[in-house]
Amino acid sequence: MNAHPKGTLSNVQLGDLEQIIRTAVRQEVQAEFARLLHTPSPIVLEYWLHEGPEDEIGDEELVTEALEMLQVYQSDKSAWISLDDFEAELTKE
Repeated sequence: MNAHPKGTLSNVQLGDLEQIIRTAVRQEVQAEFARLLHTPSPIVLEYWLHEGPEDEIGDEELVTEALEMLQVYQSDKSAWISLDDFEAELTKE
C-alpha cells in the first residue's frame, strides 16, 4: 500500500525537478516555434489574395523601371535625398 497520498512526490531533488521543468519548457518552445514557422500568417495570405493575375509583361516593365532608377541613383549621388527631406515631401500639400 502506498504510504503517500495520491499525487504527492517524494524524494525529488531540486536539481532533478529543475531539469524536468527545463526539458518540458524547451520541448514546448520548440514545438511552438515549429508551429509558428509552418503556419502562414493570415495577413500575408490576405495580401496575396489582392494580387492580380499573372502579368509577365507588366512585371518586366516594373523590373526595367526599377533597374533604371537604381542606375540613376548609383551614378548620380545628388539624386539621393535624406529621410527628413523625403518625409517633408510626403507631407507637402
